[in-house]
Amino acid sequence: MKKFLLTTFNFRLFGEDGGGAEGSAQTGGSQEGLDAGANAGGNSGEQGKPEDPRAKYDEFMKDENNRRFLSEDTQKVINRRFRETKQLQEQLGKQNDVLARLYEKYNVTELDELGAAIDNDSELWQAKADEEGLTVDQYREFQKIRRENEKNKMIAEELQNRAAAEQQYIHWAKEAAELKQVYPDFNLLEELKNKDFSGLIGQKNPQYSISMRQAYELVHPEALEKRIAGETEKRVTDSIKARGMRPGEGAATGNAGIVTKTDVTKLTKKDRAEIAKRVARGETITF
Repeated sequence: MKKFLLTTFNFRLFGEDGGGAEGSAQTGGSQEGLDAGANAGGNSGEQGKPEDPRAKYDEFMKDENNRRFLSEDTQKVINRRFRETKQLQEQLGKQNDVLARLYEKYNVTELDELGAAIDNDSELWQAKADEEGLTVDQYREFQKIRRENEKNKMIAEELQNRAAAEQQYIHWAKEAAELKQVYPDFNLLEELKNKDFSGLIGQKNPQYSISMRQAYELVHPEALEKRIAGETEKRVTDSIKARGMRPGEGAATGNAGIVTKTDVTKLTKKDRAEIAKRVARGETITF
């Protein structure tokens, strides 16, 4: 019996469990639809008390709009699956037409037999062999080596891509650990969901490469501002403590300064923030 590509294709329209369009439409059987319904049910319920997912879903389905939205989403999934399946079916149908002719030409019934018959067809290879100045056997061997090289090239590229991906992951993990020391709230997995952030660190062109820290600070300027303010306040506080409340240096140098309190331990958070602002403007603060 002739084996066509069509016989090896499993037309499962709605995921792993199979099933037809009618059954899915009647039961709302799209997994996407069910997931949407379950998620839309919210997180209501008494805190600490286990909730029945089915009860939540039934409550969700009591709303007419929810049922309509779920039905529309399910139908979209069904339509998309049908389009994809139809395209595959048309493509396989064309391939099977070609295979049927080849099976008939070489009087074989199996794919392996067909491949061997094509390889042994001297008349098929003669014209190409003549163009290359080779015998038919030499040309067949040349083509066999070429196909093997192409296959090996694809395998090598796949291995290279995997190795590059692993190296990228190691590099990102190191950068993420260092960045978390500066920004404790940083979460790499969450940030990778942000297209702006992932796009910046995913640049393949070295000319436009950017560090993870730079990307994070560009995407989250508020975090950068908060860090700078905190570091400035710390520098001011440390400077005040280091001076040991020594007075008079600001006046001697002619730089503007303020003295509102003489005991650094009595400075309030508001005082330190005000001092930080003045230091950022270039003033010299003395005690």
